[in-house]
Amino acid sequence: MPASGKRALKAVGLAAVIVACGAFILMYMKKTSAPAVPSKSYYFDLKAGELFVDSAGKDVPFKRPNGNDAVLAHVYSCGDCGKEGERFVGYYEALSQEAVTNPAVRYTQAARLVSKDGKQWFSTASQEGAQVTSITCPDGSTKKIKPCSP
Repeated sequence: MPASGKRALKAVGLAAVIVACGAFILMYMKKTSAPAVPSKSYYFDLKAGELFVDSAGKDVPFKRPNGNDAVLAHVYSCGDCGKEGERFVGYYEALSQEAVTNPAVRYTQAARLVSKDGKQWFSTASQEGAQVTSITCPDGSTKKIKPCSP
């Protein structure tokens, strides 16, 4: 085989290796990419006592079209998130009034309030707030618990 043919064969082989490496890198990146951010969240109407789904990322509390305040609902399951009867609200979340009116406070831990019942609220920076956000399954275990997205 002439020298020019050997060089062409080496170039084709090198190109094949580069393409294979690129394909491997792309597959690896796709497999290890961060999960998608949900576009919907669960919320709870404080007056109507209704759990509902709306666009994710809303500042809470917010006014619903019915005039009621709604807060974020953290929903969990100890089984199948797809089965309504197996989902439950672990706790509710809202911003403190100070955080709503003062943007400098908004992203501090003390700005977040949590509640088990939607009536009594605690700062996430408090011991009570830590207890509210400690979620267990109805049987008291924590092994199978997982957050659910709409």
